[in-house]
Amino acid sequence: MGRVLELRDLSVAVGGRVVVKRANIVLEEGSTLFLLSPNSSGRSTLLRAIIRYPGLEVLSGSVIFEDEDVTDKPMEYRVSKGLAMAHQILPKLSGVRVRLLEAAGKQGVIHSRSRAISR
Repeated sequence: MGRVLELRDLSVAVGGRVVVKRANIVLEEGSTLFLLSPNSSGRSTLLRAIIRYPGLEVLSGSVIFEDEDVTDKPMEYRVSKGLAMAHQILPKLSGVRVRLLEAAGKQGVIHSRSRAISR
């Protein structure tokens, strides 16, 4: 089985405050990951950093999706490749088409072309 998503020493700041420090995660095809931790511990920030949500600053590390380093790629590029995050209550995002979010939501939160990870 191949790697679908990998985070390598990912550190993320919001408003100048470091929220995620050196996160390392590997998701193989067919695997499921649960993020369980106390409130305000950085789970949502980590997920938002994976899709390059506006307002976050990646300080160091990398995001590898299907063997491609997408760390410096914009959110629209990541969504076009099948990497997305669906919210229970959708936030207002400028520059992202609703059709892309709908398609990503139908495929699952993290999806590869080989359908390795699904809801």
